[in-house]
Amino acid sequence: MPPQALRFSSLVNRLKLIGVKVVFSPPAPEGSVWLFGKGEGILPWARGPMYPMQTHEPDDLIPAKMVEKILKLLDIKEEEQFQFWAIQEHGTQASI
Repeated sequence: MPPQALRFSSLVNRLKLIGVKVVFSPPAPEGSVWLFGKGEGILPWARGPMYPMQTHEPDDLIPAKMVEKILKLLDIKEEEQFQFWAIQEHGTQASI
């Protein structure tokens, strides 16, 4: 599946499915979410590069370019990016 805009809840769920650690506040600052890649990290819950972003409403659309940027900054390998985009969602709304 080619890159496309995703709902925030879908983005978070897909990232979790490919092994990205998602940390909401606390310990992330209020209104923020930290996304940790899969490499080795320095913090107890960190496993790699970190991408901090603001929390959004579950149905807020995240542009495809931003999703691609997040995947790149988290050092997600091409094979895992393919898996990320191939995930098919079922049901009405994915939960965070």
